[in-house]
Amino acid sequence: MNAAENDVRIKQIMIESLRIDRSPHELTNDLVLDSDAIRMDSLNLLELIVRIERELGGEVSDRAVFEANLRTVGDLIDLVRIEILAPAATC
Repeated sequence: MNAAENDVRIKQIMIESLRIDRSPHELTNDLVLDSDAIRMDSLNLLELIVRIERELGGEVSDRAVFEANLRTVGDLIDLVRIEILAPAATC
């Protein structure tokens, strides 16, 4: 998958996990995670990370999650790229 396809896949996982009534293309990278559209809290984030790990076949370290400044959809996508997608590409 290319970067754009990965972004759409991550957004699709968000939509399914958080039961968001939007398409992946409506979840812009600058959309704030705790906005009315997404309503992400810390428990939702944990559940979402676990689902992303399971579906993409990788692991996001707890430390990376705690150190990341996850404010937007784009921030979350960047974290997944660094922690799951980049290591998988080097294998």
